[in-house]
This record gives sequence, C-alpha cells and structure tokens, in this order.
Amino acid sequence: MKSSLESPIERVMADFFTERSGLTGDRKTFLWNSVSRLVGALREGHSCINLESDEISSLAGCRFVSDHGDTPLVMVGKRLYLARYYHYEKRLAAQLSRLAKVSYPDESMTPLLDLCFKVDTKNVDWQRQAAIIALSKGLCIISGGPGTGKTSTVVKVIGLLLMHHGIDTRIAVAAPTGKAAMRVREAIIKHIPDLPFDHAIKHNIPTEAQTLHRLLGVRRSSPRFIHNSDHPLPWDVIIVDEA
Repeated sequence: MKSSLESPIERVMADFFTERSGLTGDRKTFLWNSVSRLVGALREGHSCINLESDEISSLAGCRFVSDHGDTPLVMVGKRLYLARYYHYEKRLAAQLSRLAKVSYPDESMTPLLDLCFKVDTKNVDWQRQAAIIALSKGLCIISGGPGTGKTSTVVKVIGLLLMHHGIDTRIAVAAPTGKAAMRVREAIIKHIPDLPFDHAIKHNIPTEAQTLHRLLGVRRSSPRFIHNSDHPLPWDVIIVDEA
C-alpha cells in the first residue's frame, strides 16, 4: 500500500486509521489510499478529496467514517474530509451565507454609479452590475478572466464608497500571498489616475495591500489568529484579491 510518493505524515495517518478500522482486504486498501490522498490534499491547501464509486462503497460502514461530523472522517456525497476541516467549511459557508443576506439598498447611489459606468439600455454592463452588488450587499464575489475589468471595477467601488460614506471609511485590501498583495497594490495605483473623482477621494483610496495572515494577525506558535468572532477586524470594508 505504501508508495515513495507519500510523505511520512501521510503514511502515519493512513496506517493509524487502517490498523484500527477492523477492515480487511480491498476495503482496508481503499481506506489507506483514501486517507493518504486526503492528508496529501490538505498539505496542498485543499479541504477535502473527491472519491470514486468503489472508494465510497468501501468506506461506507467504516467505524471512522460518517456523514454527520462526529467521526474522524466525514464522507458527504463524493467528498471525504477530516472532521476538523469539514466543520471549518460548514462554519465558513454559514458565515458567507449570512453576509450574502445583508443588504444596504440605497437609491442615492445611482447618480454616483453613472459617474463611473456608462448607462447602456441595450446591453448589460456587468462591471456596473458587480459594483451595484458590491455597494448594496454584505458580500460580493467578482470573478472573470484576465482583462475583464475586475480590478478597475473594484477601484471604482472603493472610490464610490468613499464618496458616499466619507473619506474616513476604513477600507482594507488583502490577498492570500505577498506576491498577490504586491500585484493588487500595483493595479490599484495604476487605475487611480483614470478615476472620475476629485483629488481628496483619489488620495484616500488605499494603495497598500497585505497578506491575509497579516490582516488577521498571526499568533506565534499557534494556529489561531488575533482577530476572530470575539475580536473582529476594525475595517468597514475588506477587499480580498485572488480569493
């Protein structure tokens, strides 16, 4: 069952579960391979793996596997999780769902939107639509391929927020990695001169970006961050690039 491709931690975890599972034959082999793949996927930043049909049938009924999160391994449909990451994902999904339901309807934003986006009654302006959602909802996800105007739209949204809510609005810009933070910083600086705002607004558009780890506040020798539900971030708006 072992392979030179697995790291020691993957082999140890796979051995731990299979030796205590009570499974035999092919079912034991499938469990070993599934756990090994899962731990490897976690090291690469994934929260779960997709299982094949024969793996699903082999893991069904295993004492370490359930679909409700009170066993070390959680199998939901075709996905296999370690229980901790299953609960992480559930909590994250619940928080995102809650934020997505928050609404700030404000008709007075329409004239401001017209400053940045042309009014086209024949075609849908997806950048304008993205800006409307970003300005009126607690959560907005803007996606698109290179060159579709994601960053320029975000910079316009920042300017509109400052115009509407005041230049004291606290806005943070972050990205998963240092390189990504540097890229979004450069992109924001590049777009500022073309914005249809006065100097005060342009001057207060944040041009510094930080990593998510720095934003949340890393605790030395701890997997937890300084900022959490009990100690929330002090920003009014948080923009995450390459999320």
